[in-house]
Amino acid sequence: MKVIYRNLKEGEVKVRVENVDDLWYLSTLIDEGDVVKAETERKIKIGDSTSENTRVVRKKMYLALTVEKVEFSPGTNQLRILGTIVEGPDDIPRGAHHSFGVEVTDELRIVKEEWLSFQLDKLTEAEETSPKILIVVFDREEAMFGILKAQGFEVVAHLKGDVAKKAIDEKKQGNFYKDVAVQLEDLARRYQISQVIAGSQGFWKEYLAKEIPSPLKDKVTYATCSDVSAQAINELLKRPELKTVLEKDRTAKEDAIVEKVLQAIAKEKASYGIKELLEKAKTGSVLDLVVSSSLIQKSRERGLFKEVDGLMRLVEKTGGKVHIVSTDAAIKRIDALGGCAGVLRWT
Repeated sequence: MKVIYRNLKEGEVKVRVENVDDLWYLSTLIDEGDVVKAETERKIKIGDSTSENTRVVRKKMYLALTVEKVEFSPGTNQLRILGTIVEGPDDIPRGAHHSFGVEVTDELRIVKEEWLSFQLDKLTEAEETSPKILIVVFDREEAMFGILKAQGFEVVAHLKGDVAKKAIDEKKQGNFYKDVAVQLEDLARRYQISQVIAGSQGFWKEYLAKEIPSPLKDKVTYATCSDVSAQAINELLKRPELKTVLEKDRTAKEDAIVEKVLQAIAKEKASYGIKELLEKAKTGSVLDLVVSSSLIQKSRERGLFKEVDGLMRLVEKTGGKVHIVSTDAAIKRIDALGGCAGVLRWT
């Protein structure tokens, strides 16, 4: 996600959607009562309603809605924001209902009375995607290494080796793959890399796989690319392997916070369920609150989100940290505890 600007004094943030994951992030960030502004289309009647020449056309315009409902289904690749119009052209009635269909490349402004820390953390997470992913594209004589950034990538190293003169000369080939593996290990340590994408043509990746040591081996995902160049790295950024790697990274982070909760429960230093957590939060006892994205979605659908939102805000205001988990494994474990659980400062 591209954050175009932030004006937190006015409560306003403008963003551009850059991938489908951004739509999920927005579905967790936009709350009932927020004001969302975006370019949209609305049906307009042209001509006298009593005339045979009356027709309905779709007209582009810029509107602001007070949000009533947010819907996101991963299968549709679209986020729907439903609400009532508070700003727009003079001929558009205020208070009329409208909905934004937000898709990749769309821009919108979100205005809140207050942006809480966990919401800003989610915004930053979406903006950065994952800053600790290393990409290498290589063949039998050349390798290029890049670090994934919020926008594209940065090339951080480039290797060239001696090409074997004969196809049967495996020693020189093996030495170059060893050099690539050593460089990967060094960069992974230097940049605290959590995941690696290794791309090459054909079977070159099989040679590299033999040279990569543990535990780095478990962090590598292999993909196919056309050559060794910045363009090849760009190719990998568009391939499904990147989504797999991002999911692995998110899964690792969410598994860690869920495991922290479960260990706290075993030591009787945790609570779970909304009602019990609300009581603990009122005393400032909740240190880490973990909420499943499915609880947020279901509570919105049933008109019960204010209770969940109130719990998250209360934890924030009493110095706790809110974590929203969205990977399947984390959701399943937290939903088994009522959709939310918290590590306590004291019991």
